[in-house]
Amino acid sequence: MLNCSVFGVPDRAHHAQESKEKPMGLLDEVEKIAGAVVAVEGLKKVDSDPSILTEAAAAFAGYEGTGALKDFVNKEEGEGEKKEG
Repeated sequence: MLNCSVFGVPDRAHHAQESKEKPMGLLDEVEKIAGAVVAVEGLKKVDSDPSILTEAAAAFAGYEGTGALKDFVNKEEGEGEKKEG
């Protein structure tokens, strides 16, 4: 079968496989966006007039930090289940 992703067209089989692996993808993104919003709001509590670059850095850190924290927690839960079982 021709792999259409080489030509910039997503391969339907590959896309279907990804959706099975991560059914909560939309909720993951919502969590990350919420992390970005919380980080920017926290910055505004500390600095009453932050620059746009500072806000962008806080939003990026909050977005990426939420994803990293969730991955860390999931990894720790997986290790805990292995030790118990």
